[in-house]
Amino acid sequence: MKKNQVLTGVCAVLIVLTVIVTVSSATTGVEMSRLEKEELALTNERRNLQEAFVKTLSTHDLDAKSSGLGFTKPADIVYISGLPPVANLPQ
Repeated sequence: MKKNQVLTGVCAVLIVLTVIVTVSSATTGVEMSRLEKEELALTNERRNLQEAFVKTLSTHDLDAKSSGLGFTKPADIVYISGLPPVANLPQ
């Protein structure tokens, strides 16, 4: 009788531990799935931001934006020679 109680107790402990490990692994799997989805979303967002950044740096877009703000290309380029010194020493 005593052996049956010990054996039943050991079986009960093993069953409880099996349930705990199963629940723990299921929870870990769900969390990993959530993190993988979040990683995918962040990777897509990063790619979109990089594309937007590259578009803002393109010369065509900069030219269009500057024209929209009133900047135009100069018709004539005037080169200014070096400025004369501000103060000359007496000779």
